[in-house]
Amino acid sequence: MRFSRIWAACLLPVACCLLPLRPSNAEIVDRIVAVVNDEIITQRELEEKAYPILLSLPEQPSEEEVAQIRKNVMIELVKNKLVIQAAKQKKILIDREEVEAFVLARMEGLEKQYGAEIENVLGEQGYTIAEFAELMRREAKQELIKSRLIAQLHNAESPALTR
Repeated sequence: MRFSRIWAACLLPVACCLLPLRPSNAEIVDRIVAVVNDEIITQRELEEKAYPILLSLPEQPSEEEVAQIRKNVMIELVKNKLVIQAAKQKKILIDREEVEAFVLARMEGLEKQYGAEIENVLGEQGYTIAEFAELMRREAKQELIKSRLIAQLHNAESPALTR
């Protein structure tokens, strides 16, 4: 009797591992498509950047064209990550007010361009107004940091160039 309990205790975990798992209806929400030093680029980030480009094309792109656009977008995302990382190392900071001013200007421009249809236009691209504003905040931060880093690097090189 004691032997059978020990035997059952040993076999139960093995049997559980061998049972087929019930297929899940779970959907992959996001996945990592690249790692830049210690930061990741996700499939969602890639699609967020590629989708508007693909939508703006006059004709349905071929698979090769889509692959090339995604490759170019990936290169830009990697470059942006590297620039942001360099800016962090140099402790380049931006003001929240600058970011919000950029977002406000962009949103006002879109409202002038599309009027009441702005929600539909953004919806066609897969965004709510709040999601699009958040995307604009991320882009504004990147652009402001990038421009400050370039200016800082340019200023650091200027004395050497003017000798």
